[in-house]
Amino acid sequence: MAQRRLRDAELGRSLGEAALAGYGQEGQKVVQGAALALVEPAHKCMPIIGPSSGRGSAYILAMTRFDVDALRDLRSTKEVRIWTGKHPESAVVIWVVVADDAVFVRSYRGARGRWYRDLAAGGDAMLEVAGRQLAVQAIPEHDPAAIERVSGEFLRKYGPGPYAEAMVKQEILATTLRLEPR
Repeated sequence: MAQRRLRDAELGRSLGEAALAGYGQEGQKVVQGAALALVEPAHKCMPIIGPSSGRGSAYILAMTRFDVDALRDLRSTKEVRIWTGKHPESAVVIWVVVADDAVFVRSYRGARGRWYRDLAAGGDAMLEVAGRQLAVQAIPEHDPAAIERVSGEFLRKYGPGPYAEAMVKQEILATTLRLEPR
């Protein structure tokens, strides 16, 4: 059944339809209601719903992505404020870029940056951009092609100069984090 859902999604059916296939009309209503209760209104997502194991009725929800408005604001805003769960009382101003609809940050101070250490350790955070607060989590980016695209976006967005150049130095590249809504 799981393989059929994946195949259906790959063939172009919406993930929501493919995930709900086989649950019956009443089951679909229950699952859809549960999924809607889990989704934050600020984010758009497509639920991938199915049993978490062969037994029981637990369901999982797919990772959400930033909505179109959030991506637009993150692309156009030069500086955002970030609060980490470990240090919620103090915000740090950082730079953010969007590459291929994915959101990335880097630490100007390298691995010494406090906010970076908090996020790299698996902590959560809150970004403030254009008057909105976005709850985020960070995933270290290791793909060389993605890191190169992120460097290009930092140089494009922040222009030539010593600060933008510092963000693409070899020793800073390892601090590239992809942000996802939580």
